[in-house]
Amino acid sequence: MMLGPGDRIGDWIVEARLGAGGMGTVFRCRNALADRIRAAVKVLHPDDPEGFRERFVREVEALEQLEHPGIVRVKGWGEDERGWLWLAMDLVEGEDLGARLKRGPLGVEEAVAVFRTLAGGLAHAHSRSVFHRDIKPANILLQDGGGAKLVDFGIAMQADRTRLSMAGVVAGTPAYLAPEVFGGTPQAQRLDVYALGQVLYEALTGRSAFPEPDGMTTTARIAHVAGSKLRMEPLDPGDAFPEPLRRLVRLATHPDPNQRVQDMETFCGALEGGLLEERAASATLEFDLDAVVERHEPAAPEPAQPRPIAPPPATGTPPAWGLLVVGLAVAGLLLGVSVAAVALTRRAPAPLDTTVVITGITDTTPVRVRMNGERVETRSGTRFSAQVPGDGAVTVEVVSGEHCDLDAWSGLCGVCCGCATAEVPRGGQQSVAAPPPDPRREVQVRPTREDGTPWRAWLDDVEITADDGVASVPPGAHTVRLERGACPAGCGPACPPGCASVEQVVEVPCGSGPLQVRLDLAEPEPAPAPAIRTPRAAYPRLRGAKVRILHMSAELEVAHRAADALRAQGAEVEVMVLTHEHSSSFGRTLYWAEDREAGAHDVQKVLERIGYAAVQPRVKSGSSDGLDYVVWLKGP
Repeated sequence: MMLGPGDRIGDWIVEARLGAGGMGTVFRCRNALADRIRAAVKVLHPDDPEGFRERFVREVEALEQLEHPGIVRVKGWGEDERGWLWLAMDLVEGEDLGARLKRGPLGVEEAVAVFRTLAGGLAHAHSRSVFHRDIKPANILLQDGGGAKLVDFGIAMQADRTRLSMAGVVAGTPAYLAPEVFGGTPQAQRLDVYALGQVLYEALTGRSAFPEPDGMTTTARIAHVAGSKLRMEPLDPGDAFPEPLRRLVRLATHPDPNQRVQDMETFCGALEGGLLEERAASATLEFDLDAVVERHEPAAPEPAQPRPIAPPPATGTPPAWGLLVVGLAVAGLLLGVSVAAVALTRRAPAPLDTTVVITGITDTTPVRVRMNGERVETRSGTRFSAQVPGDGAVTVEVVSGEHCDLDAWSGLCGVCCGCATAEVPRGGQQSVAAPPPDPRREVQVRPTREDGTPWRAWLDDVEITADDGVASVPPGAHTVRLERGACPAGCGPACPPGCASVEQVVEVPCGSGPLQVRLDLAEPEPAPAPAIRTPRAAYPRLRGAKVRILHMSAELEVAHRAADALRAQGAEVEVMVLTHEHSSSFGRTLYWAEDREAGAHDVQKVLERIGYAAVQPRVKSGSSDGLDYVVWLKGP
């Protein structure tokens, strides 16, 4: 593939070539918009047959719905102007297990940790009806610092897709296929169990379970592996390893799929300390040669007459039935198939006419789909399938969201919905991208009368900023609350003096723009002034003095306390709200002539007794309204 450093593929710029496989080449790339974002980008060989394009799409579909630490994460995919398909995945710094085993086996603790992660990832994939089918050391990446990821889902099988490109073909790497592939009824889940068990055996022992001799043609090597598989016993790493680990390897690689570990959850549980019981090996293996065809595990096989076959001896000439099955596999190779088991009497069921996979949403997102104007009812997760009559492309309409409906759409998508329209070819499976629904709407809560008095707002018991009183919430019923003053939690309409609170339930509908909610919030009643203790000392210089207390609206309680304390000393006090005065005056006691300086100090001492400390008085010549002192309250 003629791509080198600096070349661009999709959203990515090539930095180096990481490797190549049968289907494409993998490059280390940086993102065209953000240089610090790196990815491993697989590019499909542009001159490969059409079947490889389908395998590429299969890998995209499989990885897109998987999210697990043991599976490489997909970052994006697409097709550039040259028609080249690309798939961007997490860049894993490390090496594959095959390269690692060339230096020797893994330790027991490391192997258990690695394969516990891999088994958990495969259990996650199986729960979404995705089966890997090509598990081998080269497809397991070991991360620097620990951890492992499974890669290459190019031949993954999904529940609603029972074939890759040719009926009767089982794809995979021959050395890691289960024996029933060569002479039985393969079931995808147990194929993955067998392959992972074999790779675990090789990781522990450091040697290949089924080495391929040198000097043979491809057909001869496949025939050799197939014959070995059909005569094999369960693999056993040996006495040097803990018995629970040996038991897991034996049960995972049992030649009889019915005696094998049945699912990845059990495999993973065994690595976490769960118990496995070995059942007695059956005296015969039953292979149904009339049903050697790839199918999804839950599909019930059609009635057939199984043929009990006695296990062959460990040495000597393979029995006739083994040669017959090997012959079938070799015949498939001669037709250009890597590993094939030819169906003798049955074929996989035909797929539904047209299937669309809705990307950009989750399995639980409410979504509705129409094809050529007809609502599609057949759904599996984000897949919708229907047999669409007629010829030509199929028009797909998608509407997602709890309160959204196809019939109400008419080409205009609501704020709470995600909508898309696409033309797809008839037949097969296509992807349609739909934006996820965004049902949240801004709600603004404010008092009906705003006079500068501070207020606070809550939406569903979460305080929102008083500057704008705006929060974003989904549609439905919500509780809004406004308060002024010092209010106990949950006082509601029965608030004590010094507090005003109002609460209301509002219905937030879908729509555009902020929803205005205005609540009638009254002024709080003044809190009663605390009892003023008789001063321990009298200040005769304050008797008859005229004092004005100026305060901001938030300091009303402090102003009343100061006035009561000064009146107790015989002063004449008036209280006024301070407006539009320079802040430098706050916290000062002013007096109007030099002979009043001593009295100004007395004012300060009285204020200190009630918890308010004025700053040093200063002289101001002249008089205003016959006042002796002015106190500018800054706060308690």
